[in-house]
Amino acid sequence: MTTQHSEVAGIPLLLGPALDGRCAGGLTFRVGYADETLATSGITHLTEHLALHFSDPTKLHSNGITGANTTTFHVSGTLEEVVTFLNEVAAALRDLPLDRLETEKSVLRTEAARRGGPADMLHAWRFGARDYGLASYAELGLHRIGREDVAAWAARWFTRDNAVLWLAADGVPDGLDLALPAGRRHPAPAVEPWLAPGPTHYLGRDGVVAASALIERSTAGRVFVSVLEQALYRELRQVGGYSYSPTASYEPLDRSSAVVYAFADSLPEKQDAVVGGFVDVLAGLRLGPIADDDIVAAVNRLRTMLDHPDVATLRLPADAVDLLLGHDNLTDERARAELDAVDAAAVRAVAEEVHASSLLQVPRRAIDWAGYVEAPDYNDIAVTGTSYRFIEEPEAQVTADATGVSVGTPAGSTGVLWSDAVALTTYPDGARTAIGSDGYQVHVEPNLLAGDTTALVAAIDAGVGSRPEIVVPLPARDPERIPAVSEPPAAEPKKRTEEATGPRWAQIAATVCGALALGSLVFFLWGLIQHFTDDGAASEELTRVLGRGLRALLLGGLSVWFHRIGQGRKPATAPA
Repeated sequence: MTTQHSEVAGIPLLLGPALDGRCAGGLTFRVGYADETLATSGITHLTEHLALHFSDPTKLHSNGITGANTTTFHVSGTLEEVVTFLNEVAAALRDLPLDRLETEKSVLRTEAARRGGPADMLHAWRFGARDYGLASYAELGLHRIGREDVAAWAARWFTRDNAVLWLAADGVPDGLDLALPAGRRHPAPAVEPWLAPGPTHYLGRDGVVAASALIERSTAGRVFVSVLEQALYRELRQVGGYSYSPTASYEPLDRSSAVVYAFADSLPEKQDAVVGGFVDVLAGLRLGPIADDDIVAAVNRLRTMLDHPDVATLRLPADAVDLLLGHDNLTDERARAELDAVDAAAVRAVAEEVHASSLLQVPRRAIDWAGYVEAPDYNDIAVTGTSYRFIEEPEAQVTADATGVSVGTPAGSTGVLWSDAVALTTYPDGARTAIGSDGYQVHVEPNLLAGDTTALVAAIDAGVGSRPEIVVPLPARDPERIPAVSEPPAAEPKKRTEEATGPRWAQIAATVCGALALGSLVFFLWGLIQHFTDDGAASEELTRVLGRGLRALLLGGLSVWFHRIGQGRKPATAPA
């Protein structure tokens, strides 16, 4: 059965049959994090949470998803449960429970603490700190968004003209009450990478190799990704044993663009081999032969999805997104025909397209040897004005003026112009972080800079004075978390015996008495040995031997006494 098109309460409807008698449905809106700014990031996610305040996923299979350019509320269950859920979502969007604003912010911060992947910075390196690049950043807007902001956001984006309803049910059910306010269909943000074209890499965390590439949406692109995943698994898992779960995926971005992702994990001692194998696989698909068996397997995998008896229903969420993005959905017949037309030449053409925009995250060391230039660590923006040097790095300094703020080092400079700034975070202790649309940032910690930095902080605040919408006040930090210049290790206390402070004659006397005592001791011991080994020794001889021992004891005592005087210390007792 094919998808039917209709309309409910002014909202376009995509209708497919129920799955084994179980219904499903959703409302999808053309708004996501790419429509936000860094200073308002999180506002769509917050709106989604507020709209679902009534929902209990432990009792009903329902949820909300905020993506790059769409937000979806979906549910599955009985027909009555689906209708009730959709009606409650629409009612909540009409009148959000703004009294729950701070509660839901707290929930989102907790959720954010559990989020984050090994290759999140791929988005920021490609797109900067705007639109699709915001996936790499924390939801800073949660620190400044108020009730009026959320209410205005919902009124602008969550309207009937910016939505699509999709249902897996045997007909349009009665009782739907989806009266949303009127608005307009918003086009998706333009896909405008900040990163220059050409194969590029940057250094990331250990144990992870990841890649992304921007390509045109196509059936051949989907086949390429399947072939890529097969090749990565074969080379890195089966042959080399370097990686446990190498994967690849294809994700549509807007009506005409898609992103190819690839990922491979590894142990630290194996990651160089993973990097080499990863690069070799990508190069092989572009320059080497592509096995027909790999293409056939990839095509068959995609064809299996098309041949599923419930394919029309299973595709409803994706079809709703494409309808909002303005992408023409393929009929089953056309999709099969395009699959049949994919050959090695088509896959190689996609491989070339991937190579031209490839961005790799690699651990430890650069891969210039493979033709991937390293992404720039500095954006070469430097402003003039009064400079403040780092205490622990005197060769580096921070400068701010009416045009921006920059940090300069012997290796290069990075700056943010106020006209291009997308956020300025502020702490009560004076710390500031300016972030530009290209994703480069300048962080200022007054405690780490020499001199009085009051004027520096004032210059930064004045620079964005005309743009209060980008200022994000952050809560006070624990004093122990505020960076400070490390104190040098304390010198070890000087030992009392390191330096003699007494008279020189006493030091000499101590040395002479010590030598004489040692000599007397030797003669004393030798006499004892002779006395007890010579049976005829006289008693007078024994007396002389004992006299030597007494002399050795007396001289030793004098040596100790003179030594204490020579060290500048008063003897504890006088010698007898």
